[in-house]
Amino acid sequence: MQDNFKSSRPQNITFLSLLLLVFLLPIFFLPSGNISLSIAKSGLMIVLSSVALIGMLISLIKRDGLFIPKDKVMLGAGLLPVIYLISSLAAGNSLNSLFGYTFEVGTFVSIFLGVFLMCLIVFFAISPGRIIRLIESFFISGSILIIFALIKIFSGGNWLTLKVLSGNMANPVGSWTDYAVFFAILLLFSAITLQVFKIKGFLNWFLYAVSGLSIFLLIVINFSIVWWLIAALALGLLVYFKRHDGEISKKFLVLFVIALIFALNPTIPTQGIKIGEYISTKFNVQNINVRPGFQATLDVDKSTLHESPILGSGPNTFTENWFLYKQKDLNATSFWNTPFSGGIGFLPTQIASIGIVGSLIWIVFLLFLLSLGFKSLKNTEEPENHYLLLSTFSVTIFLWAIFFLYIPSSTMLFLAFLFSGLLVSSCVVSGSVNMQTPNLTQPKIYIFSIVSVSALVVVVGVLNFYSARTALAFVNFRQAITLSTTAGIPVDTLETKLTQAINYAPTDTYYRSLSDLYISKARAALTIDTGDVKQNTQIFQDSLVSGISAAQKAVSTYPAGYSNWISLGAIYEALVPDPFKVKGAYESANAAFSEAGKRNPLSPEVPYLLGRLEYENGNLDKARQYVNQSIALKQDFADAYFLLTQIELSQNNVKEAIKSAEAGVSLTPGNAGVFFELGLLKYSQGDFRGAGQAFFEALKVIPDYANAKYFLGLSLSKLGDNQNALLLFRDLLISNPDNKELPLIISNIAAGHDPLYKSPSPKPEKRNSAPIPTKST
Repeated sequence: MQDNFKSSRPQNITFLSLLLLVFLLPIFFLPSGNISLSIAKSGLMIVLSSVALIGMLISLIKRDGLFIPKDKVMLGAGLLPVIYLISSLAAGNSLNSLFGYTFEVGTFVSIFLGVFLMCLIVFFAISPGRIIRLIESFFISGSILIIFALIKIFSGGNWLTLKVLSGNMANPVGSWTDYAVFFAILLLFSAITLQVFKIKGFLNWFLYAVSGLSIFLLIVINFSIVWWLIAALALGLLVYFKRHDGEISKKFLVLFVIALIFALNPTIPTQGIKIGEYISTKFNVQNINVRPGFQATLDVDKSTLHESPILGSGPNTFTENWFLYKQKDLNATSFWNTPFSGGIGFLPTQIASIGIVGSLIWIVFLLFLLSLGFKSLKNTEEPENHYLLLSTFSVTIFLWAIFFLYIPSSTMLFLAFLFSGLLVSSCVVSGSVNMQTPNLTQPKIYIFSIVSVSALVVVVGVLNFYSARTALAFVNFRQAITLSTTAGIPVDTLETKLTQAINYAPTDTYYRSLSDLYISKARAALTIDTGDVKQNTQIFQDSLVSGISAAQKAVSTYPAGYSNWISLGAIYEALVPDPFKVKGAYESANAAFSEAGKRNPLSPEVPYLLGRLEYENGNLDKARQYVNQSIALKQDFADAYFLLTQIELSQNNVKEAIKSAEAGVSLTPGNAGVFFELGLLKYSQGDFRGAGQAFFEALKVIPDYANAKYFLGLSLSKLGDNQNALLLFRDLLISNPDNKELPLIISNIAAGHDPLYKSPSPKPEKRNSAPIPTKST
């Protein structure tokens, strides 16, 4: 295909929209906290892709022609959205799998948009000049991001906040790790360009500047996986250029050494810290990327395929699979209840989501892509085509390889498909892939082409409609969240926003939030001491019914959601003890928590909640059994120990209650209320030294904790330390001058008497009932 390829105006419009898309994709965002980055990126993709598609349709109507590559890789790419659509429909929760909440990567819409972009690139970037212009557009956008990143880092994140990009790590690409992958792409392109072409002047300095600054930013970000892949690619390119040019590439040798150093990340002897962490710390950058390990991901994949081998559990359902099949050892970590949305990487995560069929399609697509790239490089000698093939192939390999090892943002997923399309286009212009042009002068072919593209326009139009509704739902949801933190906002306003979100996209998350709002409204009506009693009672009853209904709809919308069943059970549980004791509430809560347990069988939270339910229903022996199950699953589960303390107290087993409380305290050292409760228990048993230590620890957390100070004074007096006891009570008198008891206590201690004339033994209080820190005792 020659560079002097002539195109019509509609085709130029299509290409210009692609050019604009490539430029805007990395840097585009909307300065609103109510619109997530993935929604903004997907919206940009949908709008500009639709413009390109309309230009394509007009071009066909005018019989301008359409160039279609004859290669198996396009068939593999085309099958990807098909299998995602089938798996989504078969999964049951179609909305979550088709669109997600914010167009998450791995949903049908994300894969469809990525493949659609790839096809548009292949169809319309059919000359070296067009491919180079697309690469130039990407470079300009990347240069802007480099400047943006440098300003954010050196300003400490105080500049260019733009309402939503606060902090030195905020960026319009995605996560901090996405940033590293993006700069690695720029580095690879720059290095290959400098190696292939003997460039002089401004462009030479510009490419060296991009390379150097990209390396600097990669060092600051400190994402080891990127360094290992850069090292591997640099080594491969070293071997390639040695064979191709007959000499070792100094540029890639230097790049290999730098990448290997920061991949190995050695410790600085004089500092006692690894070099990557040392440099990141100097720039106040923390790149924390927590995700399941490789074996944990494979375990989940294996178990999921055992249940749903053909089509998997459905796109965007890894969280549910994780809860179902995670290992018990995870309970010993701080991530025991973390709802991971993906595994070790994007591609391994897809195994469980789309099953054996979908996984095979991914394998076929990637193998065809690799085969095409290697074959084309081997048969191409023309310098410009050789550069296009080598650069796009290297970047494509890098992106799909790293997707095995991390979860990308929507930006990086779209860029992977974009560069895959540029690779195929480069193969076309090099002559490695033939093009076929339908003969639009034949009526049957012409009508078929028009109908096919028109059908695609309709599909994209429907996609636009539902994507817009998904976006509007999220915007209303975010507005409700923002308003809920603003003082003076009526509850009805929040209810309206959440109801609008549900009307646009009835997802379980929105129903669950609406349920929480209704329950909060019911509690407020129950505790209010103003207004008409009958009216408040009616508001309480109506809100309670609406809250239960919303929670039930969350469950019916997405029965596989663990959190949905927990929320429903918590509502019923609140109606079990006094003053409600609603008939059937216990049975409903038990059923909901039991269903939650089926969806997260190794979670200590479920037996804990069932134990709490039994405790509130008066079944203490059964409550103890459940709590012991919870502790067996997670030895350091503080809530379970505190519940066990309450159970022991209810049966007057104070010594056992103290043991449980001490276990809980050791797990929550920053909780002043827990120390106070332990102190009360020990005080009631005459262990004044132990009680004093517990009250002292509570005061270390909250120095003005008046109740802890009061009982610490009593404990010290019991131990004979009247001097320090007097200091405490005099300090309390300063902050509580109207308290009539404190002067009597002070005079008693000063006289050498018991501080209290009438000293009833303080009763041990149940958890959550300890006096709160106030200015009075």
